[in-house]
Amino acid sequence: MVVSILARKGRCEHASIDEVYLDLTDAAEAMLAKTPPESLEKIDEEALKSHILSLNEDRSDHKDNVREWLYRSDADHLDKLLACGALIVAELRMQVLKETTCSAGIAHNKMLAKLISGMNKPAQQTVVPFTSVKGLLEHLPIKKM
Repeated sequence: MVVSILARKGRCEHASIDEVYLDLTDAAEAMLAKTPPESLEKIDEEALKSHILSLNEDRSDHKDNVREWLYRSDADHLDKLLACGALIVAELRMQVLKETTCSAGIAHNKMLAKLISGMNKPAQQTVVPFTSVKGLLEHLPIKKM
């Protein structure tokens, strides 16, 4: 059921019985070309709950910080694709959550996505921008990889 919902936006690769990698590259590129995040009037509340690594996680203005990160017009192409991915995944997760639960890691590759997918369980999503990769991996025990 979950995979059929996820497959609406990208190619799914099963990693285990309860784990799937979803390649959103084409969907994110299409979204970026048609409606880049900085052009959106409103961002869904679920997307604003995203955890962006290396972003100030101060709870008092968390959603404002996420909104600002998603709306950045000066972001490089890769971070804009991640922002689109975060918006797409939030929408997919809401569809999945109507029936069950899921957490998500949003990154430029499968290894990073897997590493961060469990950071903010249950039923939340975490994004790792390229600029945060070094900080994530610096203190990560090699066993985690």
